[in-house]
Amino acid sequence: MKDHLHTISALQLLLETPGDQIAYNDPDRSFSPHYSNIGLTFDDLGGIASIELHYNRRTQSIAPAMSSAKPSAPDASLTHIQSGDMKIAFFEQDAFVVEGRERLTLDFLSNKNLRVITDKTDENRFLRVMHKTKDPRDPDVEFPMLIGIRVLSGDWEGNSIVGLEPAYACVFQFLVLDEDLASAKLAMARDVNSARQSTEDWMSTALGDLSIAPQTENEKTVLSRAVQTLLMNSVRAPGMLKDRIASFPSRGGYPTHFLWDACFHMLALEEMSDEICRDALMLLVDNMRADGLAPHFICSTWIRPVASQPALIGWAAERFINRTGNTELAEYILPHLEANCDWWLTHRLNRFGLITCYDPFETGWDDTPRLDHGPIVATDMSAYVLMQMRTVSRLATLNGKQEKAKRWSEKADSFAQKLVDVCWSEETGRLHDVLLEDGSKMDILSPAPFLPFLGSLPLSEKKQKAAVEKYLFDENRLFGEIPFPCVAYDDPSYDQKQMWRGPMWPPISWLLLELLDQLCMADIKRNTALKLYEIILEDGHLYEYFDSQTGKGLGYPQQGWTAALFLRLHVDLIAKQNQEA
Repeated sequence: MKDHLHTISALQLLLETPGDQIAYNDPDRSFSPHYSNIGLTFDDLGGIASIELHYNRRTQSIAPAMSSAKPSAPDASLTHIQSGDMKIAFFEQDAFVVEGRERLTLDFLSNKNLRVITDKTDENRFLRVMHKTKDPRDPDVEFPMLIGIRVLSGDWEGNSIVGLEPAYACVFQFLVLDEDLASAKLAMARDVNSARQSTEDWMSTALGDLSIAPQTENEKTVLSRAVQTLLMNSVRAPGMLKDRIASFPSRGGYPTHFLWDACFHMLALEEMSDEICRDALMLLVDNMRADGLAPHFICSTWIRPVASQPALIGWAAERFINRTGNTELAEYILPHLEANCDWWLTHRLNRFGLITCYDPFETGWDDTPRLDHGPIVATDMSAYVLMQMRTVSRLATLNGKQEKAKRWSEKADSFAQKLVDVCWSEETGRLHDVLLEDGSKMDILSPAPFLPFLGSLPLSEKKQKAAVEKYLFDENRLFGEIPFPCVAYDDPSYDQKQMWRGPMWPPISWLLLELLDQLCMADIKRNTALKLYEIILEDGHLYEYFDSQTGKGLGYPQQGWTAALFLRLHVDLIAKQNQEA
C-alpha cells in the first residue's frame, strides 16, 4: 500500500536520511562531501578505518590513520560523523575538523606506500609526501601529496593531540603543493558545528531545485541513496580535471571521468546544479585531443590512450543547451563536436562508409559477443555518430550558421542511407551488425541494431515500429520480466550475469525509452519505464547492471548512471504525476 509521502526537496531528503541507512564502511561509500578527492571510512568499532584517496583512476587507502581514545559504533549522517568520542565534519574540499576527548592519534607515517619528503611544524604541521601509484597505466610511479594539520585545541604528544577536548583541522592537496593555500584553508577551520553548517550549505547549492516525491518509505530510502551517489561521486580533482567538477561513475571503483558515463549522469545532474551538469560536459569537450578524439576517460594526469567511447557528447550537450537556452555554450561546443565527428569519420571509417569497432571497450560493451569473430560494422557506434551529426546541424542552425547546418544535415542523410543499405535486411525486418571481414550480416540479436532509429533513418515509421514490436517486445528475445538484456534471451551466447553477454544495462535501456518516445509509442514507453524503475527500486542498491532473469544488481553498487536513470525516471514518472494530481 502506498504511503503517499509529500514532495520534499532533495536537501530535506538527505538531512532526514537515518544514520543506519548510511554506510561509510568501504571505499565506494566513503564520507567525502564538498567535492572532495578524499573520503573517510569507519570500522564496526567506530575507529576511522582509512582515509581513501579517490584519485587518478584507482582508490588507495591510508590506513589506519586516526583513532580516538574511546571507540564505539559510529553515528553517521550526511553532514558529520560521531565515532566514539570523536566528532568529524568537512568544512571545505579535502579538509575536515576532528574533535575528541582526551586523545586523538594521527598515524600517517605507517603507510608503506607513502614516502615522506619533509615533515615540519610551526603554526601548522606539514607533511610533504610521495605516494605510490596503483594503476600500471599511470605514467608516474608516485604522486605528490601535502597533508596539513592545525591543532585547534590541545597539544602534540608524539603522534597524538591530547587535552581535555583536543581538536584539529586536516587538509590534503594533490599535485600542486602550496603551503600558503593549505595554511589559508586551515585558518578557516573552526569547529564541527560550523563545519556541519558549511556542508549543509554546500549540499543545498549542489542539489539546486531537485525535489523528490517518494510514495513509500523504501522508495524514499533508495531515492536518498541515488542523490547521495551523484553528489558524493562529484569531485573537484586536480590536473587535467582542475577548475571543473568531475562526475565519477563510482568514487571507490572508478575515480575518474568516463565519457559515456558522464553523458548519462547528466540526465539527473541537469535537475541539480547547472554547474555540476555543465562541468560534466565541459570536461569532455575541453579534454578532446587536437584531432577530435574524445578520451575514453580522463584522470588528473593521464587518459586512456587511443580508445574513445560512444559519441554521445552531442546527445547530452543538446539536451542541456535546450534546457538552459545557452546559445553561447552551443557556439563554443559546436567546433568540438564537429572535430569529434570528423575523428570518427576518419579514424574508424570502413569500406562500407560506416563505423568499425575493433576494441569492445570503445563501444562501452566491454566483453560483448558481437566482436567474438572479429571487427564489426557496429550499428550502435554508427548510430551515435549519426545522432551527433544531426546535433551538429541543429546547433549550427541555432547559432545562425545555415551553410554549416545544411552541410552536416546532408552528410548525416548520406550516412543514414548507408546504414540502411548495409545493415538493413528486408528478410528479417531489422538492422544487423555486419562482420567487417566478409560483409555478412550477423545473426546475434541485441538492443544495438535498434539505436540507429534515434538518428532518423530513411525507413518508414511503419517498418521501424514493426521491428520494435517484433524483436524488442518479444518476451522470448528482448523483453521478458527484465526488459532489454544486452543479448537476446534465446541467443546461444546469452549469459544472464556475464557483463555484456546478457544482463540489463540502465544506459541502453534509457536510449530505448527515448526510441519509444520518438516512435510515439507513449503507452508502451510509460509501462516499460515503470517496469525498469521498479526493478531498480526493488534491488535498491543502484548497481552497475542487472541480472536479466532475476533483476539482482551486479557490478559496482551506487553506480552513477543507475542513480541518474532512477532519479530521472522518478522525476519524469512519479513527481510529475503527483504534480498533475
